[in-house]
Formats: sequence, C-alpha cells, structure tokens
Amino acid sequence: MLIGAILMLVFQVISLEYALKSINLDVIGFLFGMFSIVTALDRAGVLKLIAIRMLARANNVNSLLLIFVLGMGILSAFLVNDTIALLGIPLVIYISKHIGIRPVVLLISLAFAISVGSTMAPIGNPQNLLIAIQSGISLPFTTFIVHLAIPTLINLFLTYMILRIYFRKDLSPVVIARTYQDKKLTMATAANSVAKERLTIHNQKFTSSKDLFYNLITYHSWFYHFRVSASSSYS
Repeated sequence: MLIGAILMLVFQVISLEYALKSINLDVIGFLFGMFSIVTALDRAGVLKLIAIRMLARANNVNSLLLIFVLGMGILSAFLVNDTIALLGIPLVIYISKHIGIRPVVLLISLAFAISVGSTMAPIGNPQNLLIAIQSGISLPFTTFIVHLAIPTLINLFLTYMILRIYFRKDLSPVVIARTYQDKKLTMATAANSVAKERLTIHNQKFTSSKDLFYNLITYHSWFYHFRVSASSSYS
C-alpha cells in the first residue's frame, strides 16, 4: 500500500495536499492502541492458552483446522486482522510443532480466516473502520454484526471446506490423542531422568553424610586417644 501511495503521488494522480488531508489520525490511533493491547495479551500468554484450548477440544487435524479457522476469524473481527496476522504466526508454529503438520497449512488458513472474519465488525480492519466513521451509520457496531455475522460465519465454514480439500494430503487422519500419548511418553521419560538425577544427588548427599559421620567418629576416636595419652603422661 505504501508503494501504491508513493506512485500515486509521483504520477500526480492525487496532490500532496489531498494526500495529507486523507490521513485519518483516528484510524492510526485506533490501530496503535489495538497493537498495544494484543501485544500485551501475547506477552501475558493468552495466545498460547488459546492454542492449548484448541488442541484440547480437537480430536483430529480436521477438527483442529475448523476450530482454528473459526477462532482466528472471530478474533480478527474484534482485535483487528493486522494484529492477529502478526501475532498469530507464533501461535501457528506452536500448534504445528505439537500436531506434526507443515506450518504452511495453518499459515494459509490464518491468512484466509482473518481476511474473511474481519469483515464482521467495524473494528475488524481499517477499511471497515473508515466506513463506520465516514459513512455516518448509526450504531455501526450493531449494524455490522446484525448484517454481516451470519454471512461471515458461513464464509468461514466454506473457507474451512476449501482448505480441507486443498490440503487433504497434509490433513490425513492423524489423531491428536496419539500425539498426546507420545508426549506423555516423552514427559514420562523426562520425569524418569529427573527422578534418576535426584536419586543420584540424594545418593551423593547420603555419601557425603556418611563421610561426615565417619570423619566425626574418627575425630572422636583420635581425641579420645589423645586424652588417654595425655592423662597417662601426666600421671
């Protein structure tokens, strides 16, 4: 968009004065505020919590894709699609690693989901916000939701169906519960290693305690013999 704006100025499609007047500080301030809020949510671990909830509710990869598309689409309607696009990438990587699929599957799903879902609310994308501000619509939030909620949800479901067909090879019936079992096994192995390490440390502490006890006995015996020898010499 920046390149397009520069070209319009270079070829004098619009004047510099008109371009400066077209800058809407309300939209810029809104986007800055939303980026700040979503960044705070990301640092607080909310996005990772969402990923865990998605994994917990999904029984297989296809159901996970449906939950992911619907979830990201609805989030983008209320948290601006630009912020979800940027901060959703770590979430995609996190989920992809845990279920063992290519990240590109969820990355493309994320792009489609936020593009479709953001049309549902006036704060979903900057274009909707400009329409809500400059059109003079009364109760823009209610108007957008009433007229666009159902079409948006239908299109999100159609997006899921298209993605499921297009990525059918990547979305083979891999049961996530199996992945959980592998993870539990890995966690059990790790816990076993930790337990062994603690046992080793405990044995080392026990050995150190035995050495200390042995040294105390030796010192006591030496001190006893010293007293006996000293008493004999005194006598």
